[in-house]
Amino acid sequence: MATDRFHICPKCRDKSWAGSLFDSLLAVAVGKMPMCTKCATSVSLHLSFAWGLDAGTFECVVLDAFLPDEPVKWSDKRRREVTFYPFLVITERKGERVAWLPYWHVVRGKGKEQKKYGQWAPSMDLSTFEELVAKARSKGYLKSIATGA
Repeated sequence: MATDRFHICPKCRDKSWAGSLFDSLLAVAVGKMPMCTKCATSVSLHLSFAWGLDAGTFECVVLDAFLPDEPVKWSDKRRREVTFYPFLVITERKGERVAWLPYWHVVRGKGKEQKKYGQWAPSMDLSTFEELVAKARSKGYLKSIATGA
């Protein structure tokens, strides 16, 4: 699945290519969106997914993105540092809000950095996502999140 991405200015509607998907989502997650080069308004990130199995194209605007406070890190067999970046991205398309869960592994070693995109990122409407989280919570899997314990 290829993901096209653009920055669109909500004021003047100027449209520009957003560059790296990882870096674009990271900018949303940390609240540092670029400014429009024409009118200096903060732009929004728009995505276009070409889904398989005849699902068609899914075009949406990114409302927000979230990352864990402390991403998981480890060293691989080649002594490179690997950091896991699981995103929760909330998008909107035609009034429907959707949870998208892309992830990357960033591998650093010998002065190089490589971003490896996770190929199996699910995307589902928020009511389905909430239903699945509620089911897990009801069986006690998310007690620490729900109660703070």
